Amino acid sequence: MRVDHRIADCLSLAKQLSDRYDFTMCEVVPIDGDAAEQVDRKLAVAGAQVMECYLLDEKPLIVSIGSGRTLKACVAQVG
Repeated sequence: MRVDHRIADCLSLAKQLSDRYDFTMCEVVPIDGDAAEQVDRKLAVAGAQVMECYLLDEKPLIVSIGSGRTLKACVAQVG
């Protein structure tokens, strides 16, 4: 089966990045000429989904995160 969609392109790019840099997780978000606010929102939603996966896990985990408006937006989306 072949899927020709920008999401499929994002999945393919995420796989390529993961393979090249040995990432355990990689998410690529499509932006397609979006305004800065739209890009921030998309990154926030994707980041929140990743954060929730780790935060919901019951085993102990050390998490290191940075700072800035994207992180602030991600935290606002968690829930």
